[in-house]
Amino acid sequence: MLVYVVTMYRFAQRYNHSYVSGVYKDELHALKEAEKEQMSRGGTKYYPEIWEYDLDNEKQRRVLKLGDEVNALTLQERHGWAQKLYE
Repeated sequence: MLVYVVTMYRFAQRYNHSYVSGVYKDELHALKEAEKEQMSRGGTKYYPEIWEYDLDNEKQRRVLKLGDEVNALTLQERHGWAQKLYE
Protein backbone atom coordinates (compact mmCIF):
# COMPACT_ATOMS: atom_id res chain seq x y z
CA MET A 1 0.00 0.00 0.00
CA LEU A 2 1.33 3.41 -1.00
CA VAL A 3 0.70 6.55 1.04
CA TYR A 4 1.83 10.12 0.37
CA VAL A 5 2.77 12.31 3.31
CA VAL A 6 2.67 16.09 2.85
CA THR A 7 4.79 18.05 5.32
CA MET A 8 4.84 21.85 5.30
CA TYR A 9 8.03 23.71 6.30
CA ARG A 10 8.11 27.37 7.27
CA PHE A 11 10.21 29.34 4.75
CA ALA A 12 11.35 25.97 3.28
CA GLN A 13 13.74 25.50 6.21
CA ARG A 14 13.85 22.20 8.05
CA TYR A 15 14.92 23.85 11.32
CA ASN A 16 11.86 26.15 11.37
CA HIS A 17 8.31 25.18 12.30
CA SER A 18 6.84 22.28 10.33
CA TYR A 19 3.69 20.19 10.38
CA VAL A 20 2.14 17.25 8.54
CA SER A 21 -0.59 18.69 6.37
CA GLY A 22 -2.05 15.35 5.33
CA VAL A 23 -1.62 11.73 4.31
CA TYR A 24 -3.15 10.62 1.00
CA LYS A 25 -3.57 7.44 -1.06
CA ASP A 26 -3.14 9.20 -4.42
CA GLU A 27 -0.03 11.11 -5.57
CA LEU A 28 -1.92 13.69 -7.64
CA HIS A 29 -4.33 14.33 -4.77
CA ALA A 30 -1.36 14.85 -2.42
CA LEU A 31 0.22 17.33 -4.85
CA LYS A 32 -3.02 19.26 -5.24
CA GLU A 33 -3.66 19.42 -1.50
CA ALA A 34 -0.05 20.55 -0.92
CA GLU A 35 -0.54 23.37 -3.40
CA LYS A 36 -3.83 24.40 -1.77
CA GLU A 37 -2.21 24.38 1.68
CA GLN A 38 0.66 26.52 0.41
CA MET A 39 -1.80 29.00 -1.09
CA SER A 40 -3.84 29.12 2.12
CA ARG A 41 -0.69 29.94 4.13
CA GLY A 42 0.14 32.98 2.00
CA GLY A 43 2.07 31.32 -0.82
CA THR A 44 5.58 32.09 0.42
CA LYS A 45 5.49 31.26 4.12
CA TYR A 46 5.17 27.45 4.09
CA TYR A 47 6.53 25.09 1.44
CA PRO A 48 5.58 21.44 1.00
CA GLU A 49 7.66 18.32 0.79
CA ILE A 50 5.99 15.07 -0.23
CA TRP A 51 7.25 11.55 0.46
CA GLU A 52 5.79 8.33 -0.87
CA TYR A 53 5.89 5.41 1.56
CA ASP A 54 5.33 1.82 0.48
CA LEU A 55 3.99 0.30 3.67
CA ASP A 56 4.19 -3.27 2.35
CA ASN A 57 7.85 -3.13 1.32
CA GLU A 58 9.14 -0.49 3.73
CA LYS A 59 10.42 1.68 0.86
CA GLN A 60 10.20 5.41 0.43
CA ARG A 61 10.88 7.99 -2.26
CA ARG A 62 10.64 11.75 -2.39
CA VAL A 63 7.86 12.94 -4.72
CA LEU A 64 8.32 16.68 -4.21
CA LYS A 65 11.59 18.16 -3.02
CA LEU A 66 11.38 20.87 -0.37
CA GLY A 67 11.40 24.26 -2.08
CA ASP A 68 10.28 22.99 -5.49
CA GLU A 69 7.28 24.66 -7.07
CA VAL A 70 3.96 22.80 -7.07
CA ASN A 71 1.85 23.11 -10.22
CA ALA A 72 -0.68 20.33 -9.79
CA LEU A 73 -3.87 22.40 -9.85
CA THR A 74 -5.45 23.38 -13.13
CA LEU A 75 -6.00 27.09 -13.71
CA GLN A 76 -9.71 26.62 -13.00
CA GLU A 77 -9.03 24.70 -9.77
CA ARG A 78 -6.51 27.34 -8.64
CA HIS A 79 -8.99 30.15 -9.35
CA GLY A 80 -11.78 28.32 -7.49
CA TRP A 81 -9.55 27.68 -4.49
CA ALA A 82 -8.42 31.31 -4.41
CA GLN A 83 -12.06 32.43 -4.40
CA LYS A 84 -12.80 30.16 -1.41
CA LEU A 85 -9.82 31.58 0.46
CA TYR A 86 -10.93 35.17 0.07
CA GLU A 87 -14.68 34.78 0.69
